[in-house]
Amino acid sequence: MRYKLHFLVLFAPLSFKAVANDDIYSLNLEQLSEISVSSSTSLTTTTKRLQPAKTTSIDFQLLNSVGAANQIDLLNMLVPELQVVSNKGLGHNPAFRGLAPSGPNAHQYLINGRSMNMNFFLGSWVEAYNLMGDINSVEVIHGPGSVIHGPGALSGVVSVQTHDVMSFQGLELTAKHMFENKSDIAEIKFGHKTDENAGFFIYAGFEDQEGADRHDSPVRYSNSFTAINGYEIVAGQDANINLSNYQESPDNDYKVFVDYTNNNFNAWFRYSHESERLYIDRTKLSLIQPDNVVLLDDIGAEFLINNSNSYIYRNYSFEINNTWQFNNGLSLLALIGGDKIDSDFDFPRPNGGVRVINHYEDEINAKLLLNWPLNDNHILAVGLEASDHNYEFNVNGLAASTEPWSVFSYAGLFEHQWHISNKWTSFLGGRLDKGRYSENLFSPRLAVVYAANNADTWKFIANRAVRFPPELVARLDALKGSNTTKEEVLDSLEISFDSVLNQNLSYNLSAYYQELDAIDSLGGLQANVGKFDTYGFTLSTTYEQDNLTFLFSHSIVELIDAEDKPGIDPSNFSAAGQGYGNDLNAWANHNTKMNVIYSLSETFAINSSLNILWDYPGSQDLGEYNSFVRDTRANPASIVIDSGYTEAFEHNIEWSIGAAYQWNKATALRFDAYNIVSLFDDEHNRYQDRNYGTYRVKPFSVLLSLTYKI
Repeated sequence: MRYKLHFLVLFAPLSFKAVANDDIYSLNLEQLSEISVSSSTSLTTTTKRLQPAKTTSIDFQLLNSVGAANQIDLLNMLVPELQVVSNKGLGHNPAFRGLAPSGPNAHQYLINGRSMNMNFFLGSWVEAYNLMGDINSVEVIHGPGSVIHGPGALSGVVSVQTHDVMSFQGLELTAKHMFENKSDIAEIKFGHKTDENAGFFIYAGFEDQEGADRHDSPVRYSNSFTAINGYEIVAGQDANINLSNYQESPDNDYKVFVDYTNNNFNAWFRYSHESERLYIDRTKLSLIQPDNVVLLDDIGAEFLINNSNSYIYRNYSFEINNTWQFNNGLSLLALIGGDKIDSDFDFPRPNGGVRVINHYEDEINAKLLLNWPLNDNHILAVGLEASDHNYEFNVNGLAASTEPWSVFSYAGLFEHQWHISNKWTSFLGGRLDKGRYSENLFSPRLAVVYAANNADTWKFIANRAVRFPPELVARLDALKGSNTTKEEVLDSLEISFDSVLNQNLSYNLSAYYQELDAIDSLGGLQANVGKFDTYGFTLSTTYEQDNLTFLFSHSIVELIDAEDKPGIDPSNFSAAGQGYGNDLNAWANHNTKMNVIYSLSETFAINSSLNILWDYPGSQDLGEYNSFVRDTRANPASIVIDSGYTEAFEHNIEWSIGAAYQWNKATALRFDAYNIVSLFDDEHNRYQDRNYGTYRVKPFSVLLSLTYKI
């Protein structure tokens, strides 16, 4: 087995249909650019070079070479314009192009083209993200994607392709153990062909994650206060209370995936179970309210601290699809699929009880997509989608619970691809969506691609993306007889330039401008909060020669203008809407990423990943505004940082190293060390909370992996 990495241009999809997997890695960059692909960027088939969107692709070889601990770390290592945001109630979520406050609601997370998003309230949720053995490749769309994938694909799309029998045959067993951030993982996958283009793929994974304790992964709050057990918490210092472990799972996590493929027919079933305990919010620990002067007794305080916010997420999903090929290149895709999502969020109360929020939703959906090559220069795709959702929401002891309700939605979509000349190609598309409580939402896109020569490609993209308000918000509005929460809209203009300098070196330059009419959290739900205009630049390069691969990117995002709606003071996006500062909250304006993979021999390879987030001025502005500028007399709890506190707003550095050794034909070993910076500077290796200044130190951890394949 060779560890030489044939990673393509960083912005190319990996859904190759015309070339066998073993042959792909023998092609140079110019040959790869001419392969016809079906990807998540368009309805019509085109070459990867002409795709009407900017993408980042992670193939199976790269996925295994960088040694990421989980899906979120994988994206954080390799995807420009993406940062990971920690939210005390929602865990850790990827965010794109500055839209951190929208968090999981601003992008779509797909498995084999099927959305895994929760429409109810929470949006995207990366399920069982430490269990990755079923993943074959990942494609990320930068920027709006709702023209293809529907409402919710505002700032990006993460599209995961799982293995099937065409990409994996045999039996493989994997065992992993992580030290410090304690975790044990066992995975098994099996692929068997019943015919040349038919067969089964089966995967099962299990994880028991204890996590890292408060000594290896301390929580540091951004202001000083007296805790409910009488302990004094000092801003920027380790909280001297027995908080839950970092990334601790209150329940075991597991995932099962079964796929059957037979030529153009495919059917799969998936079950995923994910849980995590999150460190407790400072507002529940603090005696900050003037009328709350009684300390909890030891039992009550210990219960509240040790049983911090946690969630358990269960998702059943399936899909059956078939593509019929007709004369003259005409094809018809038909699919039917379904999901059942059940989640519990546990919030401890100071009286020793636990508030349990249970959410349930199920969906049955169908889709028809006709792809019609009209002639050599024109390709037309038209489609219809329909889905039926059922929702249920219960909160123990509260009137917020509602009767179950259903939502029927439908959509029409089209795309026209026009080869204007040998150098010019256009893509004109649109999608119209209608839900029970929504207006008609239209997502148009016009992309023009100019292939200047064999090496250089320009893309000019105008795009609009939309998002329905969360179904819970829309339902509560309807019960009140109002329609106060409108859709979220993102308009974007983008220029992207790709150049292949030679067979070893390629780069991408891109710039975009976007206007967001935003929805964000407000009073425990979500509402329209204001308008925010931003721009960004990104440089990305890929260098590959012999046994060395080097990936580099630097991205910049800046806020141009912010306007809060009346009654919003301020939004979570920025304090600039109130005239204080001019930066985005929870976002590093500058972000540099570097990855190196080097093969020392045919059996031994090493790698390193570095991610530098330069600083968070918008978070500091918002913390200062809430604490010292806004009138806090009515709500002392809004004082979120101490005067002069800056620690959580400084640079953040994430560095990992790894090594892989192919012991024999069947057995592979892997070593990875994560969060190395925490060994000597733990202030600058942290999970950044979007809520102004509280953070948790990322623990230095070591992962050992053993894989045996028959």
